[in-house]
Amino acid sequence: MNTTLKHFLHEDKRCVFFKIEGGENEENSTLNKEIILLVDISASMRDVFNSVKASLKSFKDVIDDDIPVSIITFNDEARHVDQDIDTLEARGKTNISAALNLAFDTSSDDKMTWIILFSDGSPNLGITSKDGFKSLVAMKSRKTKIVCAGFKKKSPSSILAVIGDFIYVKTERDIDPFFKSVAFEIITTTHVNFICKFHRLPDTVFKGSSFSCVFEYSEEYLQIEYIELKTNQTKTISLKSEESKIDDEIKNTIISGIMYKTLLEMKNMKNSLSKVNFDKYRNTIMKMMRDFGNRGKLIEIQSAFDLLENLHEYENLLNIEKTQSFVNRSQTLFIESKSSLPPRYSSVQDESKLIRTRLYDKN
Repeated sequence: MNTTLKHFLHEDKRCVFFKIEGGENEENSTLNKEIILLVDISASMRDVFNSVKASLKSFKDVIDDDIPVSIITFNDEARHVDQDIDTLEARGKTNISAALNLAFDTSSDDKMTWIILFSDGSPNLGITSKDGFKSLVAMKSRKTKIVCAGFKKKSPSSILAVIGDFIYVKTERDIDPFFKSVAFEIITTTHVNFICKFHRLPDTVFKGSSFSCVFEYSEEYLQIEYIELKTNQTKTISLKSEESKIDDEIKNTIISGIMYKTLLEMKNMKNSLSKVNFDKYRNTIMKMMRDFGNRGKLIEIQSAFDLLENLHEYENLLNIEKTQSFVNRSQTLFIESKSSLPPRYSSVQDESKLIRTRLYDKN
């Protein structure tokens, strides 16, 4: 794990740039990790269920035996799977809250838990509202990360985005790459649960990951708390900032922060403003992005406006910007090398078409 802390003046205010990166050469550890897979087996999953089962078996094959993997299926109710995955059948309704509740009961307090939820439909039993799921998820352990895959456009993107990190799985051929990309994160994660009093930090740091932020801060030293998984100990480090000018890295991070706030804002604006006023709002935002002179971010923000008509794509982009879960080369190579696509998709994959949280390469 590598960290960078620099201070600079921005609009006459003392600010800091903080970056945390996952080391490329750190040894993988299986200690203090566990995985709980929540799999929708309602009737709507019937057509794709064989591909899901194949991906689940392949996922378990790439995870080290020392990392426990539990499977919970849900339709009208939730239950642990202690039988051959191939014997499972898709039927019934969709009770996501029952699956989450059982997963929370199952998770260990002394391990970092990844809960991976895969569903193609809106909940129609148990909790069915965003507010209800917000209340339920607020009760999860600090050492729990939830990743939610919404399969196709009937999946409830707005609800899944409330539950955890939302990933839009567009087609059947994208199911296996989704599971493999999460597997890579789990296998290579070394540090978790970062806390800073002044800014949100990532849940996990893994091989090739990178997260940066800028915020006002007047002190010379900054304290960061995190859990080192190898020892399972909470550690606190005090970092001293170095003086810096506003270089390209800092400038791009400032722009990214503005972009994320804009992404959060624009959906509410579209729902609350008239078409004329929303067009004025969009023109103001696009002018601001042009003034920044960053073509890449201008394209992304215009894409976000276009994607407001497709909430799955929008929520996916919002999660990318929030978590900074951009693709890294090591992860892409892992997905390619461990692929087990269904027979009809067995041709060579085009790397640019891998659908995952990490759709946009920083470079």
